[in-house]
Amino acid sequence: MIENKYPIFGQGQVISKKALDLLRDNPAELINLMYLNQKDGIISGFDLITDSENKKVIVTKGIAKCGGKIFWMNDDYNFDMPEIENRYVLKLKLYSDFEERKFYIRNADFSLETLNNENINTEKKETGITNNFENQKNDKNKIEEIEITRFITRTGAELRND
Repeated sequence: MIENKYPIFGQGQVISKKALDLLRDNPAELINLMYLNQKDGIISGFDLITDSENKKVIVTKGIAKCGGKIFWMNDDYNFDMPEIENRYVLKLKLYSDFEERKFYIRNADFSLETLNNENINTEKKETGITNNFENQKNDKNKIEEIEITRFITRTGAELRND
């Protein structure tokens, strides 16, 4: 049997705990059901747009799934194009849920790393997805990394997304 409950709000009604619980649980359940059959990785978005005039790269907002958990980025993310000629990889480091007072918080950070003959060096780490809460930059809570892109910079060359 299927039973879906949605609270009805009307003038003069008192909001019960049960109604508030339904408001809390229904959206999370719907999101998980929508992407139930999706594999871990980028579900939608995270497209790359290059702004060669300002020497910036824009990663568009999107949705990613990792370990059965959904992460979303509400705003576009910008980073400066590296000026040093090298090979680079842009990763999205995803962090597991943790409880801070009354909230479970999922977040992620972007990391631009250089690729030098099999060893990877972190060039810079910047804030990325926060699902509307503060960042947690603790590697013990990290559950996975998703590679967004790899690129090579050269003097006089244009970074394209073909």
